[in-house]
Amino acid sequence: LPLACDVKRFAPIYPNPAKKVPLIVHAPTNRLFKGTAYVEKAINDLQKNFSFTFQIVEKKTNKEAIQIYAQADIIVDQLLFGSYGAFSVEAMALGKVVVAFIRDDVRSKLPADCPIVNANPDTIYDVLSDLIQHPEKRREIGMASRKFAESYHSVEVVIGKLLEIYKQL
Repeated sequence: LPLACDVKRFAPIYPNPAKKVPLIVHAPTNRLFKGTAYVEKAINDLQKNFSFTFQIVEKKTNKEAIQIYAQADIIVDQLLFGSYGAFSVEAMALGKVVVAFIRDDVRSKLPADCPIVNANPDTIYDVLSDLIQHPEKRREIGMASRKFAESYHSVEVVIGKLLEIYKQL
């Protein structure tokens, strides 16, 4: 059963392809679990070659955090766990590019149109480099993210699936 999200609560703000300096956001609830050290290393290396802004979101209220996420172009969730959770779903509902590590066995069970950009500690530099350099791609992925959140994670869709499960019992 997919995670349920009140998608209507999140007004999408898609990445603007005219924006020259994209904002990359990472919000580690647990730095070790989310692979924050790998994210920070990639960011430090990328700053030598590209113009972008990076913000780590910690110790904020949910309202404050969502305001920051809404301004982001790219949101890096986690690089180690192998799946995605509420943070990725909310970021997709906001129309953002979500970068996370999705294991092959998990990805094979997801809809083919899942827009999460797969990255791990070995690929995060290249993944972010590509996204920084391609603003139109960021917008396309952001729009696909919102559509995915609406069609796969909206409360209405998940409740329908849950009711189908109950009917089979």
